[in-house]
Amino acid sequence: MLIIFVNKPTWRASAITTIAMMVVILLIDGTAHNRIDAYNKQLKLADKETRNSLN
Repeated sequence: MLIIFVNKPTWRASAITTIAMMVVILLIDGTAHNRIDAYNKQLKLADKETRNSLN
């Protein structure tokens, strides 16, 4: 919406750049849950293996 109302090239370029960066951040953040879940499973497995090797 902001792109329609702003006519100066600098402001238009800034708005487009900001929107593009926000999209990239949302895409990266959207996959964070899966990465954290996989990392948590690896930690639990390593903890279980460590406890078994101590016994």
